[in-house]
Amino acid sequence: MRTLVICLCLTLISTPAFGIEQLSKQSRFETGQKNIEKHRRDIDTDLRHLFFALQGRVAFGESDDGVDGENIEGEFQVVADTGNADTEFQITHTLNRIPNGYIVTKNTGAGSIYDSTTHTTTLLKLKSTAANAAITVFIF
Repeated sequence: MRTLVICLCLTLISTPAFGIEQLSKQSRFETGQKNIEKHRRDIDTDLRHLFFALQGRVAFGESDDGVDGENIEGEFQVVADTGNADTEFQITHTLNRIPNGYIVTKNTGAGSIYDSTTHTTTLLKLKSTAANAAITVFIF
């Protein structure tokens, strides 16, 4: 960019008709430079905010049924009763894609929650080793 500025200045100075028109062009060029610098500062500020947000500050948000994650893509779903032990139960979600995984955030049963069959774009299919557990799951 500095090379361009030097070339432009040398061209303007060496032009015999260097006058108001050339000064006007130079003024517009300097204004453009200021705009570029402002955009660079804006981008720098945005990147700093992004890095600050991701430095150990990932938040899931409220764990109520159907609530989206705060700054992580996913949603909470509450299951009032998982049914019989080791029997599939399904959780409807609105991710519109097959989930990458889930995190059990609450579990009233003494057992574990594990995958059943293949999940779909609208259903998470799980099993519980304990009967009739109430769970909250963050699906992502």
